Order: sequence, then structure tokens, then C-alpha cells
Amino acid sequence: MLLDQNQALSSDLKEFLDLSPYAAVFINQQGEVVYLNRKAAEFVEASCLEWNGCAGKFNYLNFIEQNMLPESELLIKNIKLILEGEKEKYKFDYCWDENIYFEVKITKFKAGVLLLYENISKRKITEKKLRSLEKRYRTIFDHGPMGILLLDSEGRVLQANQTFVEYTGYSKSELIGSTIFETVVLEENKEEAEKFIDKILAGAEVEYIGQSLRKNGEVFPILFKERAIEIPGQGKCILSMQLDYSEYQKQQQRIEYIGYHDQLTGCYNRSYIENKLKEYDQAEYLPLAVVMIDINGLTLINESYGYKTGDQLLIKVAAELKTLLGDSDLLGRWSGDEFIILLPESSKQQLADLREAVNIFCNSTAEDEIPVSLGFGAAAKNELKANIYQVINQADRNMNQDKLTKSRSSKNKFVKNLINTLGAKSNETKEHALRMTSLAFKLGDRLRLSHEKLNELNLLATLHDIGKVTIAESILNKPGKLTEEEWEIVKSHPVKGAAIADSTAEFSPIAKYIRHHHERWDGGGYPEGLAEHEIPLLSRIITLVDSYDVMTNDRPYKEPMTKLEAVKEISRCAGTQFDPELAVEFIKLLEEEEEA
Repeated sequence: MLLDQNQALSSDLKEFLDLSPYAAVFINQQGEVVYLNRKAAEFVEASCLEWNGCAGKFNYLNFIEQNMLPESELLIKNIKLILEGEKEKYKFDYCWDENIYFEVKITKFKAGVLLLYENISKRKITEKKLRSLEKRYRTIFDHGPMGILLLDSEGRVLQANQTFVEYTGYSKSELIGSTIFETVVLEENKEEAEKFIDKILAGAEVEYIGQSLRKNGEVFPILFKERAIEIPGQGKCILSMQLDYSEYQKQQQRIEYIGYHDQLTGCYNRSYIENKLKEYDQAEYLPLAVVMIDINGLTLINESYGYKTGDQLLIKVAAELKTLLGDSDLLGRWSGDEFIILLPESSKQQLADLREAVNIFCNSTAEDEIPVSLGFGAAAKNELKANIYQVINQADRNMNQDKLTKSRSSKNKFVKNLINTLGAKSNETKEHALRMTSLAFKLGDRLRLSHEKLNELNLLATLHDIGKVTIAESILNKPGKLTEEEWEIVKSHPVKGAAIADSTAEFSPIAKYIRHHHERWDGGGYPEGLAEHEIPLLSRIITLVDSYDVMTNDRPYKEPMTKLEAVKEISRCAGTQFDPELAVEFIKLLEEEEEA
């Protein structure tokens, strides 16, 4: 009977099935294999003759049950329904293993069932990849770093990603279905937006920086990159990729600010001023006045109080100058301690008023503040043919002349301030300075020093410990023993004091004496360990006088000696700490004063 069924498949049909791209299996009512075509035989690695010779001996339903995946039960059920005549046909896909997929078409045929297997692995793998890509691109679309909109030809939102939602404050439901004109386009930009839509749909790709509107009414800059795409069922649409430009714009503004401003004072820098000079060098700005202002003694301030204090003074001066200028005037930092002011369409009265305001500012410094002294020089370009840089040079020369006039007065104020500062921080009082000056002058006169050297000695007596202004008050006035680190800080004051003195022409002659006033005759002093006559004479004198005054007056760390005890100590240290010849002369001076 089974053989008859096999023979019932005509040779034409078998030939057709062998040429078919499908693997064909014909089973009888009992589920037994009656016929396999070449494709099916290849799949099970057997020849058609071998399989067809087993007709009636191999139950295909059992084979399915034993070898297929969870779909087996469903497949067997549907084959039986077809065999029983309750169903005409059935089709389903199944995975043989990870990368082999079949589409099975089952149909009633003669007295059995014909199963046609199509290998759809390539299609399934492609679909799998497409789904993966779709998921990936959906993730990119929804959570990418830029806002993305899909618009129809009328500007209606078809899709919007999460980033765009965050940009605008609208929800997706508010955006999708509405037009951009109802949500994010500014009223004044609607006509331009419509033109862009027409341009893009005509094939243009556009990229530009424009404006967008948040739900809360805030306008923000945005970078647009847009082009047309074809969407099945929608026709030509617009893919709009948008990047919030707010932070970038702020960064650009910050970069521009840094590029044209002095970072310390906030004034325009020299580069900006020089660019503006070209702009202002026109007839419409004449007369163009140039004012140069310099902080007198800034180097001395930096050396005495540190660069932080000097910077604070620069900031203070810049802030004050800004308040004195009009909207069209420009203030710039020209160099380290020098400012430049450009006054377009200026007048002589305007310059006079500015000079007066600067003088008032300088004279308003409180007693406990570092005195402010500013050199002021002005010049004006009255004719277009005049060279603006020659005008600047003239203003600079006028400023330097003004500095010379103010120099002595400003330095005297500054020295007074330094001494006051030192007195406030330590025991270096005015009385100490007066005693030092008196004794030093008497000893210098006894040694027949020249008038010039006596003047230097007087100045040295006042400023020898000026380097202590750079040392913390807690260290200077510590009652107990200093730590090793604190002692090293204290030992630095002669070097720092010398640097302060050396920063001005007026005090530089005594810098070396300040530097070496803690050297010892035996070479055991600091900072350089000089010995005997290597130590400058004025330094040796001031060492004696200072030591005596310290011995005989109160200090946080010791009780004062009597004059007799101090004289004995100087005598004992002669030849080790002190110059022995100077010590003898100094003791004689003290004894003569005691007898007088």
C-alpha cells in the first residue's frame, strides 16, 4: 500500500519537486515518510534512494517530536488536523539551531500530507540584524546628544526624541501632532522657517545657528542641521537635528572675554586696546585723549607685602578708575603697573576733572592702608594726521615726569606705612627706631664717617628690620622658643628686607647693609656667614646698636638687662659676635654718656 502511494507520485511531480528550492517531504496517514526530494535528503545527509527505500519504515511525526524545539507539539497537532481533514493547510517558521531557520508549508496531498521546507536563514538573520539596528538607532534617536525631530511637509511633528523634549520643556505628546509654529518657532521667525521648509523639501541641506523657544517662554540659541528624507506612507519629510547652543555660546563669550580682558583687574587688555586704537583713530572721535596712569612703588609693595597685596592694589585702582569714566571711554591695562585710558571726543576740562578725581582717590587712603600714589600723564590727538602712538608716548613721558614729582613724597608715605605696619606686628616701635637712629648716629660720628655714610646709617637704623613685615605676627611675637621652621623664617628677614630696599633707587644704597646686619664677626651669622671685614662697616655698626637696644628693652621672650649688664655682654661677645674695635668704641660712647 505504501509503495503504491509512493508510486502514485508521478515522475513529473518528483522531477518538479527535485528541482524545487524547497525540501519536500511526503508522509502518509500514519505519519510515515513516503517520499523525500533531493533537498530534503541533502539536509539529512542521505540519498533519496536510501530514504525512499525506507518508505513506510520511518515515522516522521516521531522524528519531529524527538528532534525539534518547543514548536514540535504545535506542528504535530496541525499535521494531524490536516491528515484528519479538519484543516486544509498550515504554515509556520521555526529555528533548527541558532542560525538555521525554516518556513514550513503543510498541505493535504493525495492520501497524505506534503511538507515543503524553505531555508529562510538569510532572511531571518537579516531581519534579526535589522531589528538590532532599529533598536540601536531608536536608542540613538531617543537618547542621542542632540535633539531630533521628524517633520512632515507642513512642519508637523511626526517624531521627537527625548533630548528635544529636554531642550524645550514640552512633552512628546504635546509635540507630536502639533506644528513647530505652534510650539518652538518664534513669531518673528515664522516666515523664515517656512522658507527653510520649502528650501529643504526642494533638496537643499541646511546648517545654521538660529533661535528656538522653550515652553516657559525662554529663547535660546540652537544649531540646526536639516535635510529631506523619504518616509514610506508619508512622502518627503524633514529630518531636523538640533543642538542647544547655549553652553557653547557661553563658552565662546568666555573665550572672547578672556581674549580681550586682563584676568586680574577685569580691564581690557593691551591687545583689545590696540585694536580699538585703529577704530578710534578716525576724525569722528577727535579730539582723542590718551591718559597713562602708573602705580608708584608697586615693585616695593610687592617686595614688602607680597604679590597678593600688590595684586589687590591693582584691582582696587582699576575698580576706582572704572567709576570715573563714561560709557564711551575705555580703560585698559597697558603693562604690569600701568593703565591706559582712551577718551574719544574729549575736552581739556574733562582731563582736568579726571586728574582731580584721581588725586582725590589717592589722598583718601586711610592711615592703616597702603598709601596709593598714581602717576598721571595725558596727551591728545587733535588732528587726523597726528600719529596715535606718538600721542601715547607723549602721555607716557608726561606720566613719568609726574611720577618723579611725586616719587619722594609717595616713598616717604610708604616707608612710614611700612614702619607703622612693622610696629603693629612686632616690638619694632617708633621709640626703638628713634633710639637706634640716635645711638647709630653718635657712634658713626665718633668713627668720623662721612656725611653721606651718616645719612645712610640713619636710614639703615630705621629700615634694618623692614624685612620683618613679611613675617607672620604670631612668629614675631612668640613668647616661647621658635621651632626650627619658624627660626628659618625669621632668618629670612635680612634678605627680604634687602630686596625691599633694592626695589627703589632711594633705598637701594642701604640694601647690602640690611642684608648683612645679622652676620657675626666670627663668621657664624646669616645669611651668608661673612666674617670680620667681609661684613660691611655699617652692618657691623647697626648690629652693635641693635643688640644693645634689644638687651636693654622689653621683649616678649626676655626681661630687659641693666645698662651695665648689657655693656658686659657686649664686651664678652667682642671678637665673636661683634667687631672688637667697634665694640670698644661703642662701650666708650656709652660710658661717656653715663658720666655726662
